[in-house]
Amino acid sequence: KTDYGLGGLHGCTAPGIYESTDTHVIMSVDVASFYPNLAIRNKWSPAHIPKEPFCELYEWFYKTRKKYDKKNPLNYLFKIILNSTYGLSKNKHSFLYDPELTFRITMNGQLLLSMLYEQISLAIPEAQPIMQNTDGLEFKIPRTKLEEFNTICKEWEEMTQLTLEVDYYKKMIIRDVNNYISIY
Repeated sequence: KTDYGLGGLHGCTAPGIYESTDTHVIMSVDVASFYPNLAIRNKWSPAHIPKEPFCELYEWFYKTRKKYDKKNPLNYLFKIILNSTYGLSKNKHSFLYDPELTFRITMNGQLLLSMLYEQISLAIPEAQPIMQNTDGLEFKIPRTKLEEFNTICKEWEEMTQLTLEVDYYKKMIIRDVNNYISIY
């Protein structure tokens, strides 16, 4: 079951412990700076702010963030700037307020992530969906289908102009979509 809400989509399998095995691996795909990059790649800005300068500056923050390792506090600082810019689009007291932009980002994000979920599910019927959460998916995939999985992800990246960060998990311990532990 997938729930579509204002902040994103959410779905989760039954609570439990899920582990990679000799025959299957838990794959995680996460869209890099999903909501900011939806605006950047599609040239979306708050209606009252010119698109080109807004998107150029927004992309500068994104590229600058990528220069720093995720353990570096500056990476986190730029992440907060990127995400709060999106978040302020739904704050009526912010100079970035534009609810149409908010909905454009969230609705398109949900549809694009749903499309990836569907492409994986249709191409690899034996794949077991584990979780969907705003900007990413987790699946338990047969190891014999990893090349196909990676091809689907690459084609999705080319079509959307977004970047997926792919990880392998050894284990996931899940209560629900907001309460889980993932072990690399």
